[in-house]
Amino acid sequence: MEGLRIDIAVFDGMDELDAIGPLEVLRRAAFDVRLAALGAQGSVRCGHGLVLEADGELRDDAEVLIFPGGGWNDRAPIGTHAEVESKRWLPVIEKASARGAILASVCTGAMILASAGVLRNRRATTHHGVAASTLVCGWSSGSRTESSQHASPRTWNISPYRGLADFVARSSHEVLQNAKTIAIVGASRDPNKAGGSVPAGLQGRGFRVIPINPYAETLFGEKVYRSVLDVPEKIDIVDVFRPAADAPEIARQAAAVGAKALWLQLDIRSREARRIAEAAGMDYVEDECTAVVASLHRIRKTAA
Repeated sequence: MEGLRIDIAVFDGMDELDAIGPLEVLRRAAFDVRLAALGAQGSVRCGHGLVLEADGELRDDAEVLIFPGGGWNDRAPIGTHAEVESKRWLPVIEKASARGAILASVCTGAMILASAGVLRNRRATTHHGVAASTLVCGWSSGSRTESSQHASPRTWNISPYRGLADFVARSSHEVLQNAKTIAIVGASRDPNKAGGSVPAGLQGRGFRVIPINPYAETLFGEKVYRSVLDVPEKIDIVDVFRPAADAPEIARQAAAVGAKALWLQLDIRSREARRIAEAAGMDYVEDECTAVVASLHRIRKTAA
């Protein structure tokens, strides 16, 4: 991790501490961290009057991009609210996301990320005052809002279509905890493959598994179906053990049968599958193993 390239985005109206705090900590950790401006802007005037000189422009090869907060709640002409309105960070965030950079934020800097759509179905921590303003950003993820008065944090869902707190985007262990029946797409008779060992492990923890396989007749003592569309009963999770290229079609099938969640196993990611799942109102998990999550969180199901 030594030498990790980290850019802290700076802009007029940001909160000084939101940038200087991470800068000091990360530099002490020997990371290659810079205050980076958009374009040729050499200095920025922060929300409390401090003028900061940028170390340079944003780097195209930055591995981490951090957005500070400031200037959201009072709708100041400079600050995060103005930056969201300008939309000038959207192409930067899209490029960073496309190359696999880590996107992070401090306080209301999360709203800049939200405006680019990268927080959909993801959790983020931000200021409690954003709740009344979330429709502007179209945030469709569950977020944790920390009150400056140290009140108990509340979990919100912010959606441009359903309003506030209709549905809360859940973590992977919450998705699994709330499930009982799991359709296994790519179920295998080979116990040395994930499609064979993971469903068996889930079954041992009390989950009802429904194997999906084009050739077998029975697996794990259960009838095998050729497609998710053929399953005659309610499905909580469609658990995918197939290549990422197959994920969008599986997502469409999961949406068609009214599954509650789409789960792509370890090392499987698909933006298109995520988009389809979100549009259908399903919970979405990718690049995680159901068996590992069940073990880590000691999730077991008992007979009704």
